[in-house]
Amino acid sequence: MRANAEAEATKARAGAQAEATKLNATADAEKIAKTGLAEAEKIMAIGKSTADAYDLQVKAMGDDNFTKFKITEEIGKGKIKIIPDLIVSGSNGSDGSLSGLMGLQLMQMIQQEKGKNND
Repeated sequence: MRANAEAEATKARAGAQAEATKLNATADAEKIAKTGLAEAEKIMAIGKSTADAYDLQVKAMGDDNFTKFKITEEIGKGKIKIIPDLIVSGSNGSDGSLSGLMGLQLMQMIQQEKGKNND
């Protein structure tokens, strides 16, 4: 009789633990779903406000001016080089190629020195 009571108690504890695990899993799934939905709504709100801001800027500046402004802005941000560091040219029998190569070598030496100083 005592063995039956222990078996029933163990069975009841196992059932309660299974139910608790099931409830925890359901709560975790709901939390994940709600967090995901909130994140998606946040992304949509940011995207919409960014699009609205661009639309207002285009209306204020005009299509061409806005495009030119954004291209210039991106060149400035990205540190995109639009002017070469070195131009090699020759003129009337001068040693343009040799001067260009020496200039290139000098530029490389300066960049290497800058790299050492930055480290």
